[in-house]
Amino acid sequence: MLKQKFQRLTQQPRPQQIQRYVPTLTEFRSRMDRLGTLIQQRNWVDTRTYIHGPLGDLRNTMKTVSASLLPSSQQQAVDLTKSLFTDLVNIDLAAKELDYAKVTASYQKAVNDFDTFLQLIPKA
Repeated sequence: MLKQKFQRLTQQPRPQQIQRYVPTLTEFRSRMDRLGTLIQQRNWVDTRTYIHGPLGDLRNTMKTVSASLLPSSQQQAVDLTKSLFTDLVNIDLAAKELDYAKVTASYQKAVNDFDTFLQLIPKA
């Protein structure tokens, strides 16, 4: 019985744990805007570098937050994390090919995925 109670407590979402990631996620969202500026400028080298540098830890942060969300939101959060990572890979590949149309389409999808993910986070 004690073991079951402990498991329920450790498996429940921890709002405090999630809230401590909000400033980091907010910063990552701001970095997405900077990525958009680099794309608009067609600065492909810095676009690719920015994905691997300042946005490099985004996936791990999203995975950590996903695991702390309510069970009803976890799968959607995991799916959005995977989708966003795919979007960033597609931006990187399209930037390498200098394909503005593909880069902008993937960027818009990435922003939409990230914004949807942010909506899953409970308010403090």
